[in-house]
Amino acid sequence: MGDPMTFAEAVRAGSVGRSTATSLFGRYGPWSFLIERDLEDERLLMTLLTGFGGIAVVLTMLGTYGVLSNTVNQRRQEIGIRMALGR
Repeated sequence: MGDPMTFAEAVRAGSVGRSTATSLFGRYGPWSFLIERDLEDERLLMTLLTGFGGIAVVLTMLGTYGVLSNTVNQRRQEIGIRMALGR
């Protein structure tokens, strides 16, 4: 059977290629190529969303650590007294 892209020039040069150059049927090639090309936008969007989601998780962890650290720092003396009294 051979490589399907070897026939692409013949189709482009023929009457089928001229009449369908601007139509939906003008997009031809192997299925894998067409699927990859159609999914490029979705992959870019998912990559960006994954990156922003990762940044959001890191910021959330840093914020939680900061709030907890500040709370412990403010109550350090009270925690020390409670530990000394055994409560």
